Amino acid sequence: MEQKRIKSNHLTASVPTQFSRSVTIDIDWKLRLIGLLGPRGTGKTTLLLQAIKQLHGFDPRAIYINLNDLYFAGCKLNSFVGKFCSMGGEHIFIDNVHKHPNWSNEIKLVYETYPNLRIVFAGSSTIDMLKHFANLSQRATIYQVNNLSFREYLSMQGIINLERISLDGIIQNQSDINNEIPSDLKILPLFDKYLTQGAYPIQNNSYEEVKQTIESYVINTIELDMVNMEGYDSRNGFKLKQLMGIFAQNAPFKPNLVSISNTINLHRNTLIGYLFHLEKAKLINLIYPAGSAISILQKPERIFMGNPNMSMLLGNSQQNRSDLLRTFVVNQLLSAHELRLSQYESIKVDGQMLLGFETNKRIPKKLRENPNAITLVDNIEIGSNQRVPVWMLGLLH
Repeated sequence: MEQKRIKSNHLTASVPTQFSRSVTIDIDWKLRLIGLLGPRGTGKTTLLLQAIKQLHGFDPRAIYINLNDLYFAGCKLNSFVGKFCSMGGEHIFIDNVHKHPNWSNEIKLVYETYPNLRIVFAGSSTIDMLKHFANLSQRATIYQVNNLSFREYLSMQGIINLERISLDGIIQNQSDINNEIPSDLKILPLFDKYLTQGAYPIQNNSYEEVKQTIESYVINTIELDMVNMEGYDSRNGFKLKQLMGIFAQNAPFKPNLVSISNTINLHRNTLIGYLFHLEKAKLINLIYPAGSAISILQKPERIFMGNPNMSMLLGNSQQNRSDLLRTFVVNQLLSAHELRLSQYESIKVDGQMLLGFETNKRIPKKLRENPNAITLVDNIEIGSNQRVPVWMLGLLH
């Protein structure tokens, strides 16, 4: 216990607090059981340690533990927590829960055995909470920790702190948003930098270092995090890497499942299942046609990379600008909105609003005449009426 206490204090002392993820504000830290789920590299560990530092300091009643530690291969979580609580422990922050076999049963047991204990756990977005429904879903409040928004990137870099704003708020208040930005701050070059390497909380690394880091996130997600997903056969790990290679070179694109299945020698139905797995791991995003219900064997209308950094760094660095912006828009909207692909490559949001893209300063006539259509425009700092600068969607989170 003492060694775990020393390690917790050391990590807490060293964690930076100048920048924190926006989701921190949303979390009700008074709840008894909180789950933080997200893909690799999004800062879940930092978020846990910042919470301890800011809420509890070095109070011995709070502790951080990592279930990936060798120690927990030979010690049940309930046994450790029992010792912690007997010494006055009240708050436990548990990292990498998905690394521990039968983790949901153990957390459920701890939750029921120690009613005065508050538990925060963090794990991979590959965790299937429906699978653990009987154990945790009715008890835990789950928060998603996704990649950085453009707004968060600006804050992390110490450039400017902007408020989060809803999609409707962005459309209706473009002038007010622009007035918050100093006249000498050039927002468009910063947006370009974000699209290339700003979606992860990685400070001051070179292009090549960020590229290698994101590649490792993808490989480790496939090799380590996805192995416990229902219906996933770890022997097909190499095929998933092949899939990601195909997607990186071609996304966003309308998939020919027969062609892809033949290329990697995988049955079509298995391929569709793996698309769901890759989407849950936040490595890709799937968009379906407007007016359709999603079924387990339905082919997606478009496959996008998980975020624009993946598109730029893992695929074609000379990717079509329009495709890159579509990847960005889908990434920013999906966490809070239902998206469908509609006519003229427009995106239908929540079954109502249409988001179209101005290409070569041209807008399809039917979109231009649609009162529910908003046109997203590249390379402008401020729009007007139904024309919205695409970078402003980076203020949603």
